Amino acid sequence: MKTKTLISVRHILLSACLAAVGLFVAPSADAQNQPQSRSRNMPEHHKILRDMRYGEKRSDIPSDDPDQDRIMDIHVPSTAKPAKGYPVVLFVHGGGFSHNTKAYYPGNAGFFDKIVDRGYAIVSINYCLTLKNKPMTGGGGGTGKGFPADGKYPEGFQNAIDDAVTDAVVALKWIWKEGKKYGLDRNKVVISGGSAGAITSLYTAFTSAPKKPKIRGVINLWGAIASPALIQTPNIPVLTFHGDQDDLVSVEYGKGIQKRLEEIGSKDSRMILMEGRGHAQYRYVGEERMGDVLPFLDKVFAR
Repeated sequence: MKTKTLISVRHILLSACLAAVGLFVAPSADAQNQPQSRSRNMPEHHKILRDMRYGEKRSDIPSDDPDQDRIMDIHVPSTAKPAKGYPVVLFVHGGGFSHNTKAYYPGNAGFFDKIVDRGYAIVSINYCLTLKNKPMTGGGGGTGKGFPADGKYPEGFQNAIDDAVTDAVVALKWIWKEGKKYGLDRNKVVISGGSAGAITSLYTAFTSAPKKPKIRGVINLWGAIASPALIQTPNIPVLTFHGDQDDLVSVEYGKGIQKRLEEIGSKDSRMILMEGRGHAQYRYVGEERMGDVLPFLDKVFAR
């Protein structure tokens, strides 16, 4: 009885800690945001290079935590490589900057599979989970409330974003320097992610993008940015998916991001409002909305 009570208390404390960052997702019916079958293999017509290092290990993460190390999986088609290599989608997983990994699992399988089937590569990364190392109290990022009035996130939350962005930039630079060796087209790169991964993707593209490789677009899966004013260029189109019932990352972010892009002249950006849907709709997008994702990729990669 004491053991069961201890486990329950630990579960409650962990849930409270994750809720504090404003991005906790309780397990849903299909557990699409809490992977349970991470051992699922890629389809036979895909190839995967697992646990490849894209940068030196950070000194500010636990030495025994590979989920935060700078390692990645590269997913490519088994079909003949194009002359210049496979265009790349750099994928940054979600998890409130405190949990989850780069793993291929049932929730993201449809998204990954259909992109690779299209002839594109996915580079899925692990990165520093700052709020796992330094949990926040007092409400975290407050992303369920929409844009902060002062255009700034709390310091701890912004630090978590900055750490993730640093790793995403290191991964992009690896693609530029080493990608050709693995059949990747370093001149055709899109960045994508869900929730915390989408936040990372947006900040990387619009505040910290390296000169090379050029980021050609963003697939924003229910992400956020502290202020629309941070988006200064119309030359990086964004495809946004956001549920109108999302109480963890307010749909006002999706609307505000799209409005800003239209105001500055981004012709190829688009927001898809998912009516009646909440947070972390990976499975729905992967199974029902790839007809929007794939043409977007085709267009930005054709430039």
